[in-house]
Amino acid sequence: MKKCILVFVLAMVLVILPGCSNSQSNDSMQSSAPLSGEEGKDYKGENQDDMNAKALDEKESNEAYRKGLSGNDSERIFGYIQSIYPKYTQEDFALWTKQYFDVTGDGENEAIYSSSYGDGNLKTAIVITEENESLRKISKYMELAKYENKPSMRDGFFIMTSKTGGSGIGEYYMSIYEYTGSELTQVASYIPTDSYFTSPGGAYETTASIEGTLKDFIITYTEKNLETEESTIVQKDRYQYNEGNMQLDQAFLSVDNTAKTFEHVYDGTNLAETMRYFDQNLYLFSDSKREQFAEGIMEAIDLQWEEMSDWESFVMLPAKYYNEDDCTYDISNLDERSKKILGDIKNDNWLNLVQVTWTTEGESADNGIKVMIPQYYTGILKKAVVASNLENEMSEFLTADIYFSSDYMDPEMVSQTEIVYPNIVVDNKEDADLLVKQNLWKATISIPLEIIGQ
Repeated sequence: MKKCILVFVLAMVLVILPGCSNSQSNDSMQSSAPLSGEEGKDYKGENQDDMNAKALDEKESNEAYRKGLSGNDSERIFGYIQSIYPKYTQEDFALWTKQYFDVTGDGENEAIYSSSYGDGNLKTAIVITEENESLRKISKYMELAKYENKPSMRDGFFIMTSKTGGSGIGEYYMSIYEYTGSELTQVASYIPTDSYFTSPGGAYETTASIEGTLKDFIITYTEKNLETEESTIVQKDRYQYNEGNMQLDQAFLSVDNTAKTFEHVYDGTNLAETMRYFDQNLYLFSDSKREQFAEGIMEAIDLQWEEMSDWESFVMLPAKYYNEDDCTYDISNLDERSKKILGDIKNDNWLNLVQVTWTTEGESADNGIKVMIPQYYTGILKKAVVASNLENEMSEFLTADIYFSSDYMDPEMVSQTEIVYPNIVVDNKEDADLLVKQNLWKATISIPLEIIGQ
């Protein structure tokens, strides 16, 4: 009997000891672990709450990361794109570069499609958002360059950085867009960034550095001679966001003061040469000298306008001397004054004679033969306007806004321009007719003419 009792006691001890050991181990973990939360709370319960909260945070974080569009939506997005652009095939779509990030600022990703070298026949970037489970295109025409196109976001702005060039030449530039609540609107276009140039005569590279945010920044360009390792600051610009017109206003900053004054360059007859000098030395003027030079250019152009306004044929040159087949205008049978004025235009070349077509919503009308400032000199004139601080003061002459050639450009670029009442320059009648079919709104199409005869 005693023996049985002894066996029973030993068995109970063996059962109880493992339980005591586990209890002591838990107590030890609890006393050594740092407490979080209210004093006296059970640590095991508090730790479990923390783990649950952490798991919930991770879940929400992952869901936030997955918010918006992604590669999983490709099939649905392609169907939507094809409903807008039936010309694109699934094979085209497969060649596009696809990226996903927040463009609109709502915390959800948009889908951005781009391409280089014309892969997939894509000539304009496409940005798609999703609203209430419906897809919507928010990009207008974003021209894609041949060699490289990289979309990104900075300071709340959408940026497309592109590369153009040729043999031994490479140029990068950025166009900046702002989401306005309904679409991406361009606030600055073709701002140069880095570039390089190599030839038997030398090799150079230019790098750009930006100080500030894209609402207000200074961009400095440093050119380096790759053979001598010498570096020189060649250009500085300041861009400030204008709330009124939702554009980045440019101001030129001086890097030197070695350029000549207007009076030392312009002799009363060489306006084209003087405009080119201004453009080539834009950053080598002091601020005051640049402003005075720009005002001199604009005054000289105004004087030319006044002289031509007294010329009775200026309003409407006879159309019968225009040859549509070879885009020429024969001045042989004009009066002597008309011959002289058109001869000066031919020789100085800062003005063009153009045949003008007015178009709106698919309708068009011949608007006669006129005088226009060509695109290169229009660009210089725009710089003169900026430098002179004269707001919205362009010339009375017709000026060029867009150049279009069907050889390498998509007419959609013109149809989606944000320029109001644009003047579009083309090389021939075929391109003019092509643009009329784009249903442009109140646009002018100009064909430059070669002046012949004497």
